Amino acid sequence: MNKNKQTILLTGFGSFSDTDDNPSIKVVNHLLSSKEDWKSKVDLRKSIMEVSYEGCTQSFDNDIKQHSPDIVISFGLNASLQNTVVIEPAAYNSEEKYYPDVLGKLPPADKIDSSAPEELNPLFNVDKIVSSLSNLKNPAIEKSSFINYICNYYYFYALNQFRKTNPDNKALFIHIPQESETCSIDKISNACEYIVKTICSRNFDLPE
Repeated sequence: MNKNKQTILLTGFGSFSDTDDNPSIKVVNHLLSSKEDWKSKVDLRKSIMEVSYEGCTQSFDNDIKQHSPDIVISFGLNASLQNTVVIEPAAYNSEEKYYPDVLGKLPPADKIDSSAPEELNPLFNVDKIVSSLSNLKNPAIEKSSFINYICNYYYFYALNQFRKTNPDNKALFIHIPQESETCSIDKISNACEYIVKTICSRNFDLPE
């Protein structure tokens, strides 16, 4: 592992419900195969997670041990999005209603961590990232105010684990739309690459 470079772990999710071919995997693979210059400045790693509460947290723990990433950037499908890629500014310790995962299971408790805050935020200035990408239109880059299901569970778990054990490490979650005639997987992947490239090339840390 080359620690002269930042190690960035890119994560996506496997199949679930009626989504056998999860586009988050395609985005991760696109980033790994990119030939653009920004990749020479970082060490990219990959992880594809099971869409389950237990599986995603186990994946995170294993990935941290294996890859020791400085940054975790995760991609997940939000089928309600249209021509928009969304950067999530927060994750939540509990949800109004939990839904069964691909194993038919619910989380073991209402709160992900009973000793943690109700809301955790990434160590990135999400508003500044979104503003810097305002020229992208199809898909557009926006900030969300709502995240749930396994995506929120994983995001909160990652932020919380870093908060407790590696406070300088960062995590960010990006929701993508389902590919369509008006928003192809190539367009979605290129937008996601632009986000990652921008994060790698500029300082979007929160002020001290």
